[in-house]
Amino acid sequence: AHGHPPGETVQASFTSDGGYEAMQTLLRRPTPPTAIFVSSDRQALGALRAIYQAGLRVPHDIAVTSFDGIDETRFTSPPLTLARQPLRAMARAAIAATVDNDPPRHTLFTMEQVIRQSCGCP
Repeated sequence: AHGHPPGETVQASFTSDGGYEAMQTLLRRPTPPTAIFVSSDRQALGALRAIYQAGLRVPHDIAVTSFDGIDETRFTSPPLTLARQPLRAMARAAIAATVDNDPPRHTLFTMEQVIRQSCGCP
């Protein structure tokens, strides 16, 4: 929407170690990213560590946004911006579909955007 080309993708395990290793890979590129979207909060914890160890600052040098909504993200430095999944609603829908023996279907759930300091948003 803002005319920027899509960024590079690095696949990693959904762990802090995976996020750390993926961020190290991105930081070795000739042009490191200025912003990243991390697929899970656990990966983001590792990515934040790799950024810090590289002597860079979040969000000044690299803005970070993640996906999940685990409680620990409130305590990162800086606190992590994220998209929070409605886990309870998703679980209720899955249980109801199983109990009711519903046929498989695709269901969309509304995410909550939690703006904190890691994205550099005002």
